Amino acid sequence: MINWINIEDKTPEKGKRLLYFFEMTGAYLGFYFGIDDEYCPETGHVFGSQVGFLTGDVTHWCYMPDYPEGFEDFVEADMEWATEVEKEINEIKEPIGHPREDVAMGNLEQI
Repeated sequence: MINWINIEDKTPEKGKRLLYFFEMTGAYLGFYFGIDDEYCPETGHVFGSQVGFLTGDVTHWCYMPDYPEGFEDFVEADMEWATEVEKEINEIKEPIGHPREDVAMGNLEQI
């Protein structure tokens, strides 16, 4: 049985493999990327996976068990995956969280 943890009760460790639950679509395997108050003013929590990322919508999470002994390569692959997802999140959120000057000045046709 999975012991889900309410995000309001405890924050997960950044970069550790986990399941996170979003009430609109269900559970996803992914990672917690910390708090970003500028990008997600509601809660600041950022979770991501291969299907995208969520900010402020995750209600529960739980850690995944460790891989079986002898499969340490999977841990390294997870870290590489988490790094790539975090890069994608940062590329996407910068224009949203910090508007580019040409957008702020109303020059939308240049985009």
